[in-house]
Order: sequence, then structure tokens, then C-alpha cells
Amino acid sequence: MVKRLSTSTDLTAKGDHISGVMNAVILLLFITYVHCITEEENQLLHKRQMECVEETKVNPNSVLKLKGGYWKNAHPTLKKWCLCLLNKYGFMSKEGVFKMDVAMSRVPDIDKQSVERMIDNCLPKKTKEAYNIAWEFIKCYHLQTKSKKYKDQKFHYLYLM
Repeated sequence: MVKRLSTSTDLTAKGDHISGVMNAVILLLFITYVHCITEEENQLLHKRQMECVEETKVNPNSVLKLKGGYWKNAHPTLKKWCLCLLNKYGFMSKEGVFKMDVAMSRVPDIDKQSVERMIDNCLPKKTKEAYNIAWEFIKCYHLQTKSKKYKDQKFHYLYLM
């Protein structure tokens, strides 16, 4: 069973790369504009995503494809990028433990129940490597928020992509 914490206190070829990063920057700016997040949130999101690209050495084109809805490339570096992003936001430990209190602190009371239910649905039920937990969570959360079932609900509070 994958651990989910209620509180964070419970947890004692270079040219191609640069060109891919530039493409990622352009797409990230477009995506964040479309999702109507604040300029400050947009800048922080962009900064963290780019830090994770550098830290994990993921191919930026893989990230772009992921953001475009292509989830078939389950390469370990892309999964590690997902874990890095969740770490940067404080939503997940490096060991793959989800910090529910941190995530829910961003959600208004009116939406807490539905967001928490979606988070619980998206966390893997079996123990896995941390980067696989992060991958499955982000994939599920992203796909769920795009589904018709949730089209009228607001789940952008944990917007990471």
C-alpha cells in the first residue's frame, strides 16, 4: 500500500536539449495562460518544471509530448521528472509518500472533499518505486481533470502540467 500522509510532520546532445528547452518554455507559457493561473503561479511553475528538466536530464520533447496528452512514453527519466515536480511543490517526499496536508492547503474548503477523493483515487494502491508512484499519480490526476466526468469541477489547485 502506498503511503499517504495526513500531515507533512509525519515524515521525520546539447543543441537538441537547448532547442527542446525553448520549445518547452513556449508551450508552458501557452498552457499556463490557457488554464488561467496567476502570473506568479505561472513563473513558479515554469521555474520548477525547468529545474526538473535540468535535474533529471529528461528529454524536453518528452515533457512536451506528456503535456500534450501522450502518456505512452513511460521512460524512467520522465517518471523521475514527475517525482521531481511533486517534490518541488512539497506534495510528495523523495520516497514517494504523498503529503495530503500540503496539497490540500492550496484547495478552498468548498472543493476539498472532491479534490481529496480524486487524489485518493489517483494514488497507486500497491507499493512501488517513488518515481512510479509520482508518474501514476500525475497521469491519473491529469487525465481525470480532463475527463467529461469532472469537466465542470475545479481541480486546477494542484496544477502541475
